This record gives sequence, C-alpha cells and structure tokens, in this order.
Amino acid sequence: MSLIESKPGPRVGNREVRCAACEYGPLATTRKRVAVACRCAGYALGLYTDHRIRKMLDVGRAYTTRLAPLAALVAALREAEAGASEAGRRAVSDVWSIFEGLRAGDAREASRGAHTAVGAIQWALGVGGAAPPVPPKWVWAQTAIARSATAPVFAPEWRTQDVLALARLAQIGDLGVLPILADALQDAGCEDEQILSHCRDPHEDPHTPGCWVPDLILDVE
Repeated sequence: MSLIESKPGPRVGNREVRCAACEYGPLATTRKRVAVACRCAGYALGLYTDHRIRKMLDVGRAYTTRLAPLAALVAALREAEAGASEAGRRAVSDVWSIFEGLRAGDAREASRGAHTAVGAIQWALGVGGAAPPVPPKWVWAQTAIARSATAPVFAPEWRTQDVLALARLAQIGDLGVLPILADALQDAGCEDEQILSHCRDPHEDPHTPGCWVPDLILDVE
C-alpha cells in the first residue's frame, strides 16, 4: 500500500503520511530505526537474495514489535554479513559464457541488495553501514532519516511514575493524554522541544497508537 498520494484530491494519503510521521518521528530509538531500515531495504532485494539476508530482515521486523530480542537481530546480522560477503565474491567471478553472464548479472543484483540491507541494519544499530535508499515517494521516511541526526535522547530521570503511566495509556491508544504527558515530562525536568511540541501541537493530528514519544519513553531493553 502506498503511503504517499502525489496528486491533489482526498486527503487519505496525506493522513497516512502524517500517521507515519507520528509513528516514526525522528527515529529516536533503535526499534524505530530498525523498522525503517527493514521497510526500505526490503525494496532493494532481488529474486536471488541470500536466505540469510531475508532472515535478518524478518528478525528485524520481529525485533521492532518486541517479538525478538536485540541479541537475535545482532546474531542474524552476523550471518547476513557472511551472506553479503559471499554474494560479493560471486558478483566478481569470471564470466565464461552467455549463460554464466546471465547468472553473473543476477549475482551482481543480489550483491547490491545484500550489501544495502546489511548496511541498513548496521546503520540502524549504530555499528557502521549507511542509511538505506528510500523509495522516491516515501517522503515520511526521507524526513525521518534526515531528522534522526538530531533525535532527542531520553534521560532516565524523566521516567517518573506519572510519565510512565501516561505513556502506557498513549501507547495503547488513549492519545488524548499526550498534552498531559507533556506537562508531566516538564515536571520531571524534560525541556526537549521535539518531544514536548509533538505532544502539545494540535497540528500533529492524527496521532497514532505507535506514536514515537510514548515508545521513546517506554523503550527499555
């Protein structure tokens, strides 16, 4: 399903874009970065992608929904790195016939996709790599990746009982508490403008249950 509506008309597509922006925000957590990395990198994979690369993205998606631990993703990344290295060696093998040439073309495509996916997960985990290429119409992802350089860092002392309780309510869908959450965060010492303005700004509507601020507050491994 496309998240972008490029032509004038009903605002459904625009609403979806705003929902995505609310969900991912400035990619302030590892889970949000991994989620974007998996979505974007998946578009770079070809038919002959090594199974270890696909497994890494599957584990990454499970990690973003808390169905797999970070350790499982790191292990899958190590396996995928080996798969990408092997794909790279196949891509530079000598070509002896037209049939081998066709296979070499597939190998080069597989190598590019493998290295893109591995680099994206490395970037998401902060261990090197590079941000994934973003499909042209995914403006929300382009914006999120650009904002990630200045993503806020959540101070542990801001996690007061009131803040945690309100964040849990927002995370399960009671989004009307977000302005109250902003007040509680300020009472706890938070003055980060990205966090507070997102909770208070009426133009941020529509908020989503996956809103990046409650997730940032509750994102404790």
